[in-house]
Amino acid sequence: MHSDAIKKIMDNAPTGAGIETLNLIHASGKCIEFWCSYHHMNHNGYYDDHSGHCVTVKPDLQFDISIRVNGRNRNDIKDYLGDVFQEWLMMEEK
Repeated sequence: MHSDAIKKIMDNAPTGAGIETLNLIHASGKCIEFWCSYHHMNHNGYYDDHSGHCVTVKPDLQFDISIRVNGRNRNDIKDYLGDVFQEWLMMEEK
């Protein structure tokens, strides 16, 4: 049952738009942790750097989930990734 829910989550995982890899690294009743790699662009629109991020998602009574993004914060990428994960994990089933 638990593995079916995780598979369903991962089937709709965001890809593209700079997110190169996204892997589930831990899942428990307290949190889910993901590892993602982001490919940054420079001001000319060329890819020029990578950063890796651990994204921890926990249940939150006030906001449904709480998301923490670790790693280097080049170009405020942590805010962007937090928004992407929030939208992805809170989207309703179609």
